[in-house]
Amino acid sequence: MGTRSLGEHRRHQHCASETMKVIRQKVQPNGAGTQRSCKLQISASAGIVLIFAILASFSIGICPQFPTSSTSATSSSTLPFMSGPFPSDTASSSNYSLTEDFYAILCPGLLNIVNETLTRAISRNASVAAGLLRLAFHDCFVQGCDGSVLLSPELEDGPNKNSLRGLEAINEVKQALESECPGMVSCADIVALAARHSVVQSGGPYYALGLGRRDGFIMNGSLASAELPKPDLNISSVLNHFSRKGFNETDVVSLLGAHTIGQTKCSNFGGRLCNQEGTGMADPRLNASLFLQLTTTCILDSPMINDVNGATASPCNSSQTTTVSLDFDTPTVFDNSFFKNVQQWRGVLNTDAALLDHPTTKALVQAYAENQDLFFEDFKRSMVKLSSLAVLTGVQGEIRRDCSLQN
Repeated sequence: MGTRSLGEHRRHQHCASETMKVIRQKVQPNGAGTQRSCKLQISASAGIVLIFAILASFSIGICPQFPTSSTSATSSSTLPFMSGPFPSDTASSSNYSLTEDFYAILCPGLLNIVNETLTRAISRNASVAAGLLRLAFHDCFVQGCDGSVLLSPELEDGPNKNSLRGLEAINEVKQALESECPGMVSCADIVALAARHSVVQSGGPYYALGLGRRDGFIMNGSLASAELPKPDLNISSVLNHFSRKGFNETDVVSLLGAHTIGQTKCSNFGGRLCNQEGTGMADPRLNASLFLQLTTTCILDSPMINDVNGATASPCNSSQTTTVSLDFDTPTVFDNSFFKNVQQWRGVLNTDAALLDHPTTKALVQAYAENQDLFFEDFKRSMVKLSSLAVLTGVQGEIRRDCSLQN
């Protein structure tokens, strides 16, 4: 079947089925013995020729094109839709490629449904955009873009537990798609599309996105903790984490630029405020005004006082539940403000500040701070790369009916 799309494969299957039905009708016996042989009008040699003709039709793509709806409701939120092949990890995808028009026949209204549903969700709550973008990263980085982050074992593990946002929006999209074209669109593709839509609706760049992912079966509850980079890593550890997945320094810095939208818990950076790397002191790299703002917001009054939800205080007495913006200037706009903040030592997470500790990543921070278009171009390439990481295609995996449950 080569790189044939699933839709094309199904059309060929239908073609073969209809052709064989005709053959069976032509040779169906109406009686026994000589009566059957008299009614059989196709010779053995003619039958062989016919079979070879069927096989040839598979090779050159001859098959009736069944009518499909070529029109769908237009929407002001509909994003550009182009066609073209996208490389996928051939070691895990049976040589199938992701293509932008994968659902052109299977679910022609896909983009309208995704875009309209997510536009409403993000309009109701702007933080959903950052949540959906982060959700895609957490899905792809662990064991490939297979929608496994939506299953309970991975969803409840380590950095994912009680921290992932946008799940309701994913479920809302899935339900709408199941009504329109049941059993056709994978949750993995929905997650990838949701991330792109979130970037665009927040003011960021549109990037071409191949489709055709399948949902995975593997549910390993410890993978997220093992694979996802922690927010307190130094630059060497961050680069090593990404390098194992095939990402270079440009990918690292541009993808961390997604911190231009969204929030993080105080407990993810509490050590920087009073016990940086076990020194018992604040991180000297922190901008003074940012340090004052973060300590006012995050540090609890006393080691004996828990936060309002009764959670145990972190070792640095920072709140376990309070959140702050990763970009204090434009927290809901996808722009290059994050890099300007990092340049001024106003990066909230240790991983953000660490970008200035390596000559290559530091140079990229400066370049992106000065040139937003350059950041957007590199971010688009890195997101396409991330979104194609170890995907399942063809007959691998499944298409879940409910994104939170296996079929």
